[in-house]
Amino acid sequence: MAIKLEFINLIVPNRTIEEVFGEQGGFEFFKQSWGAMTDMVWYDDHICRADGAMNWPDVHDIVGSWENYGLLGLVDSGAGKYWKDFCIAASFSGPTYPCDWLEFDAVNNAVSMRGRPAAQVVGKGSGTAILESTSDTVRCKQCGQIVTEEAVTALGETEFGGCYPPMSYQSDSTCMDFLQSYICRQCGG
Repeated sequence: MAIKLEFINLIVPNRTIEEVFGEQGGFEFFKQSWGAMTDMVWYDDHICRADGAMNWPDVHDIVGSWENYGLLGLVDSGAGKYWKDFCIAASFSGPTYPCDWLEFDAVNNAVSMRGRPAAQVVGKGSGTAILESTSDTVRCKQCGQIVTEEAVTALGETEFGGCYPPMSYQSDSTCMDFLQSYICRQCGG
């Protein structure tokens, strides 16, 4: 999967978040606490858009707050600056400095963990933040047809009141229940 970029994004590997919040419950704790409080958090199996901003003056504060967790942000190796434990990536241009663990996809305005497939994009309103891997599919409960894209779109619609923005208003289990009981439009859902 890949993470959709929106304005200015702070991207962190999930394993790093697991370490930072280890005593509180790791990445699961982060998803439940931070993800439930803000519509700026979305993730795939490898990386997470853990924070973001709409303007550059706010980025300094965001970087500082993550460095307060003991993470190293922008590092100067003598050969140049690069992102180490987290990365700031701007919409439509990607990482602001080199980041050896992150790949930018300009076509989809998304980033992914280097070397990992990025067939699906996760982001605000996609409804896909609750899918755990690209092998997850949603089938119509009535006819059995694969309707993953239709179902996650319905999940993100505001009139459903569901997971738009993903995971902000309902729990992962509520969203999964919706997807597992989804009836496609063709069958009358």
